[in-house]
Amino acid sequence: MQETTLIEQDQPVPAILSPVPAPAPTMTLCSYGAKLTREELTRVATPAGTTTHKPIPHIAVVEKLIEALGFRQIGVVREEYAVSSDGMRMFGVMDLSSGFEGCRFAIGLRNSHDKSFRLSCTVGLRVFVCENLAFHGEYTQSWQSIPSISRWKTAWPSVSTGCRETSDL
Repeated sequence: MQETTLIEQDQPVPAILSPVPAPAPTMTLCSYGAKLTREELTRVATPAGTTTHKPIPHIAVVEKLIEALGFRQIGVVREEYAVSSDGMRMFGVMDLSSGFEGCRFAIGLRNSHDKSFRLSCTVGLRVFVCENLAFHGEYTQSWQSIPSISRWKTAWPSVSTGCRETSDL
């Protein structure tokens, strides 16, 4: 009797099914406390300013950034925020609608009322923002002081056309 193989019997070879891996996250926010929504961020108190230091409310930073992105037809798909226990430091990440097939850009941001670090944004295919001050992306921009946050829409580079340094702040 002749031995036959699966191929000779005209039977299909069973496919090896492996689970499709989930896409890698484009943004990571590490926080020791709870993560906040944009609405919850509006309730974080801003300390009174002095003659030499005028704190920018955390929600104003977020709203102006989203407005500046909107001028470039870039939307926010997902966002997360966290603040320190005393509300003096804010950290946030946003997944953007801009990108290319299989990838989308993300922005990380941070702001402090206690002068512990500058107002900063980072952008890239992956960003990492942590309450322990880790802050990483492909391009990072920091501002020591912003005389008028409404100028942000012209100061922040366009993600879709490339990054550029700005010195007008």
